[in-house]
Amino acid sequence: MPFWVLPAKAQIFNTASTLEDEQFAFGLNPAYRSGNIGFYFHGGYGLTEGVDAGIHYGFLPDKYFGLDMEWQLIAGKPALSLTTGFHVQNGVGGDLMFNASYPFSSGFSVYTGFDFDLNYYVDAGNISFLYWFPVGVEILQRKYFSIILEMEVPLNPGNYYIFGGGTAFYF
Repeated sequence: MPFWVLPAKAQIFNTASTLEDEQFAFGLNPAYRSGNIGFYFHGGYGLTEGVDAGIHYGFLPDKYFGLDMEWQLIAGKPALSLTTGFHVQNGVGGDLMFNASYPFSSGFSVYTGFDFDLNYYVDAGNISFLYWFPVGVEILQRKYFSIILEMEVPLNPGNYYIFGGGTAFYF
């Protein structure tokens, strides 16, 4: 089953597969970052074969809003994808993520990749570049429901770890 869920500042929560054409997804996930616990809501829609779009809203503790598109580069074992988007959270930012996942069975896959954010803080007038190494697992419980657990390891000084888990529902 193609999969999409939870790619936000929660952080990505996304395997390298995309939603099927005209398929909807809804996700919920709590996340921990820098001593704060937050919650995120995610929606997705399969635009065409190998391309989906996502919308995200959350707070950790500040509010987050983001939009993205994911393009599947390679389907199968392994699967590879590229996600681009933007977000608003204490400023505006651009998102770029390369993702690789490997499904071990129809109910279990692991994923990793490279997550990059470019943030512009309007009030401070500065730009920051943040990089992460995501590591996650997806456990497909039913055809229309799955669970994801993920850790984002920071790759640059001053960046933060992110831990989270969540659920995805497919329609």
